[in-house]
Amino acid sequence: MRGYKDEDYLVCQSLYAAAFHEMRVRVGCFPDSAIAQPSEKERQTWKENAANRFVYEFNGEIVAYGHIPGNEIGSVSVRTDVQGRGIGRTFVKYLCNEIIRRGNPSVELWCVVGNHARNLYDSLGFTEKHVAQFMRKTL
Repeated sequence: MRGYKDEDYLVCQSLYAAAFHEMRVRVGCFPDSAIAQPSEKERQTWKENAANRFVYEFNGEIVAYGHIPGNEIGSVSVRTDVQGRGIGRTFVKYLCNEIIRRGNPSVELWCVVGNHARNLYDSLGFTEKHVAQFMRKTL
């Protein structure tokens, strides 16, 4: 595991966008989900906030990406072809330790209802604080 660098952007953005699209499709609540495309504006935002972004390398390749704003795990994405090898578990533990190392007494995260990662979070001691429901109207 290591800190994110600007040259990681395309790999990390692709991994992040694909992982979140696949999750949204699996849970079935996001019928208009699409894989987000990279943009220079997003790249600059990620670069400016690089200290809060991390990558997990396996066999010389980036296989996971994570983001920690404050005391929250903002995102964790693990490449689907390496899931089930303990990478997600190890990476989430690393991100939790980084949040605590920075002086935060607790770690929070959001998890979409139906996301398979919920099992991982539960096994690591995360507990449900509340359930949020989002509503929308198509115009």
